[in-house]
Amino acid sequence: EQMKADYAAALSHDLKTPLTAMKGYAITLLLHGEKLDEETRQDALEVINSEIDRVTRMFDNLLHQARLEAGQQGRYIEPVQLPQVVKRVVSVHQLSSRRHEITYNVPEALVVRADRDQLEQILNNLVSNAVKYSPRGCSIHIDARPDGRYAHVEVIDTGPGIAEDQQPYVFERFRRVQDRMSRKVSGSGLGLYITRMLVEGREGEGGVRSQPGSGSTFWFRLPLQRRVTEGR
Repeated sequence: EQMKADYAAALSHDLKTPLTAMKGYAITLLLHGEKLDEETRQDALEVINSEIDRVTRMFDNLLHQARLEAGQQGRYIEPVQLPQVVKRVVSVHQLSSRRHEITYNVPEALVVRADRDQLEQILNNLVSNAVKYSPRGCSIHIDARPDGRYAHVEVIDTGPGIAEDQQPYVFERFRRVQDRMSRKVSGSGLGLYITRMLVEGREGEGGVRSQPGSGSTFWFRLPLQRRVTEGR
């Protein structure tokens, strides 16, 4: 119950912060847009766009949590082209943030059995997590490969890493890593929990490998629609 109360307080704060930023930049553009140079206007629009994406991901996580708790996990299971979903997720985050270099390597023939929206949410959560906790200039890489009957996907960052004693808790609901950098980053502690539930609900599994000072690798496995071979 205390965790829920803390979560409600954190959610209120996390919603107010991006809304305040969007309001401030919107007013600036409305009142002084003609006096600002092109670069300043572009920066303001990028902040507004980034904050809208942030709020959207928060509401997506809340909706997924509600569905999970109501037992409505499964929706439209179908063959999904993994490269298409990865490209879309990378494109969204590249537009939202210029602070990181985001790359990917996914075989074109990699097809999984999944709900497309849920798969996109899984990747969005992992990439968003890497962006939030990695300082400016760090790189983020998505790597995927066939592994037996599964597709093995990794989101690799070069951020500060996670202490070993904190790793067992990163996928728990309302729990966040407790360190100096994490306390500076807003978040509700739902994203990774929902990621784990969505992956496990599709007969998959996931986890994290990390070492302080050496970055983190969040990974998951989902069933393949058909056997594929290596290569693009």
